[in-house]
Amino acid sequence: MISSDESFGVKLKSLIDKNLPDSSLSADVICREMGVSRSSLHRLVKEHTDLSVNLFIRQCRLERAKFLLKTTELRIAEIAELVGIPNPQNFSKYFTEAFAVSPTEFRRQKPESESITPDPAPEPALIQPITDPVYTPQPEDNLPVVVHKRQYRYLIAGVIVAGLAGLALYVWLQLGRQHHGVSSLLGTNQSIAILPFKNMGPTDTGPLVEGITDDLHTVLSLGDSLKVVARTSSDQYQNTKKSIWQIGDELQVANLLKGSVLKNGNQLQVKLELIRTNDDIRLWAKTFSGSYNDLFRLTDQMGQEVLQQLNPSGVQRTQTISRPVPTTNTVAYNAFLQGRQLMLTRSEDKLKAAISQFEQAVQLDEHFADAYAYKAVCYQLLIDMGYQTGQAIWNQGKQNALTAIQFDSTNSTAYATLGSLYANAYQWKQAEAAFRQALRHNANDAQANYWYSLLLRSVGRLKEAMTYSTKAHTLDPLYPVILTGHVLNCAYAGHFDLASQTLADGKLLFGDSFLYAFGQSLTALAKDDYAQAANAYREALRLNPNLTTQWPSLYYCEARLGQPAHARAYLATQPETPQILYNKAVVCAGLGDQVNCLRYLRQAADGGYVYRDLLVFPVFRPYHRNPAFRAILRQYGLPDSLPATAQISSGL
Repeated sequence: MISSDESFGVKLKSLIDKNLPDSSLSADVICREMGVSRSSLHRLVKEHTDLSVNLFIRQCRLERAKFLLKTTELRIAEIAELVGIPNPQNFSKYFTEAFAVSPTEFRRQKPESESITPDPAPEPALIQPITDPVYTPQPEDNLPVVVHKRQYRYLIAGVIVAGLAGLALYVWLQLGRQHHGVSSLLGTNQSIAILPFKNMGPTDTGPLVEGITDDLHTVLSLGDSLKVVARTSSDQYQNTKKSIWQIGDELQVANLLKGSVLKNGNQLQVKLELIRTNDDIRLWAKTFSGSYNDLFRLTDQMGQEVLQQLNPSGVQRTQTISRPVPTTNTVAYNAFLQGRQLMLTRSEDKLKAAISQFEQAVQLDEHFADAYAYKAVCYQLLIDMGYQTGQAIWNQGKQNALTAIQFDSTNSTAYATLGSLYANAYQWKQAEAAFRQALRHNANDAQANYWYSLLLRSVGRLKEAMTYSTKAHTLDPLYPVILTGHVLNCAYAGHFDLASQTLADGKLLFGDSFLYAFGQSLTALAKDDYAQAANAYREALRLNPNLTTQWPSLYYCEARLGQPAHARAYLATQPETPQILYNKAVVCAGLGDQVNCLRYLRQAADGGYVYRDLLVFPVFRPYHRNPAFRAILRQYGLPDSLPATAQISSGL
């Protein structure tokens, strides 16, 4: 006789099996379908499998995938979709963690009947036999049937469900003992993302809500060994309908922090909830109240208490985290918040308006370091976006960054901005010193990690560049700019498998963006695959016609493929500014015209311009041993050759 718990297990496993293709299957759905409370479901699953409900669902998906890999010829991506894990990267990661072998390697192994000792057969009394009626073909069965690909997949899934239904209870009882490596699926507790806080007050308090969220992010980022996902990624979940498990899965974090803010007159009320992502359990919640004048004390208190919840044994350590109060002038802080809000679109007029707001803030509080730092960021963005050029605006950015550091020697934003400004001016040593200071004061700053990786790439330290762009991508996994930069670091270092895998992982995220095509083009270019590179450049230019700096690279590829018409036309029609002279050098390299290539490079360099990645750009590989090329590198403070390890990995 089957006990009530065992009967529940059979029903639960059957329900999960029938809904495996549905990636939204969750504890809430199961509770609704089976008519049980969330706590009862959690207790029963925990007792039988020692897993949370979500991890049990995931393990069922992986067991099904294991079966399909051995018994069908379906592609791995199709199997991943059939079992409800449509993201191939996540599917491969979960499968490897559960079974200590990748899906590809598992499929290559011998059939289970040859290499795996079968488990003992389940008790016959516990198996419910399934008897299908005998089917007699009818004349209508000869009619042609059109089955769409997706229908075909679900048809296979249905057949498999029927075939495995008799083993439902056995799997239920065995999973608790067979979840190889499942504990690793829980991940580390030392990771968190802050979801966009809700504004419970009038619309005009929106910048304040943003400021509190950002300030709390800064406090948490100062925690030792804590991964705090950058807001560029976490802000994408504004008003999301995705489940806690899905968000945690996509951001690869163990915890989410949700919050709401209400400002009533001069009083603030902030409600926080800390939620564990693998089972959607609320670990902690608290309401903080105080005067708007005590805002920074309040956010520090919130941050310290969240850190304590994440690491109860490290109370003494987390209490040592401190930072200067940004400002005691609430009017100055309001102007600062308005400036931060204006920066978001990065348009020229909004950046200039933001500078005015930051200027107002420092007039009200001349020691307001963050206002100086973000004013420097605006000047840097005006340069990077191509809105303004020249020594004067560069000096403005540098001076504001240095002023911020003068008033707050731990201001990581100011150091990172200063590093980027120095790098744009080819002042590599000063840039590295600034970036190191930025990361010393905030190792969780995704942007600083990314910018530092770009500097390391420019000076040929490609292995280090990959290390820092990997960390930046981990901290900001949904930001296409960082993902593309990481792809380039991998490709230039000769790690084409990693570059291709990163592109594949990011396809769902930004496959329709020019950045994706741009990453494809440079990866192909690094492999000397000129046909693929040319196609990718054309796609990038189709998606973003303003990407005019990439036309010469396309003409380079065409010339290498024996199609020189566009390259020759470009050389004949374009003016000779320093930037265009450099572009002409690229085109001449494609034509195999070494003399004119080096002549144009020399003229561009003498005019004050070289491409920051000149040392590692694949176009100029054939010139690395040329004395004239090396002289240009030295002129701009770059090493005149790549390190030996970089040369080997890049095939030089």
